[in-house]
Amino acid sequence: MNKDRIAKTISRTILQWQTRFADSLNKKTAGYSLLKMKVIFLSACFVFVAFSVSFIADAFVSKPSIMNVKFSHIKMIKPVIEKEGPVNVLTSTTYNKLQRFKNYMDSLKESKSGRPVYDSFFIARPGLMDSIGLLEKMYVPVPSK
Repeated sequence: MNKDRIAKTISRTILQWQTRFADSLNKKTAGYSLLKMKVIFLSACFVFVAFSVSFIADAFVSKPSIMNVKFSHIKMIKPVIEKEGPVNVLTSTTYNKLQRFKNYMDSLKESKSGRPVYDSFFIARPGLMDSIGLLEKMYVPVPSK
């Protein structure tokens, strides 16, 4: 019931707007002769027909457009063949530097005067020690010959 009442109110409002608009147009054209009204009507029809024909003709006439997309063949890349065994990501010098830094951070953590420095590192770089741990796991020592 409530939806019907809302629909009736909306339709009544739309009809009132249409009626007001039609009344204002009738007042504007009240002094026009029948010939003048026919000329205005036919000129409006001509404009709309001209636009329609123009759009339809434009659709059939082919012309270069920026929107055209050109496709080329997909270039296939060669598959990466993995080497047997683990791949060494870190050199031994880099691994030694990581170890020294980790020891330095541990010493800062344990000393009373170094604790504020240690804390400032973790405020600025919260995941630093996690990254160092991951890098250590990636290191594979190269056997000496």
